[in-house]
Amino acid sequence: FAPFLRFRIEVPRILINTGRLIVEEIKSDNQTIRRRGYRRATGLTFTLGGLGTGMSYLIAHMFGGLTDEAGG
Repeated sequence: FAPFLRFRIEVPRILINTGRLIVEEIKSDNQTIRRRGYRRATGLTFTLGGLGTGMSYLIAHMFGGLTDEAGG
């Protein structure tokens, strides 16, 4: 039970800390660090939003679309 609880708590903590790191890197005067922040933001956005949505559409397309069998 304890390892599961620790894992569940880690997920939001990592997202919050990643967001803070992105903001810190984008505000940097160093161009390399600023670029890293933009890449990190792009990756996080793709992972949280695009990947899940994209995979849903891809799988639906592969199997001929999603139908609502209960709706007739």
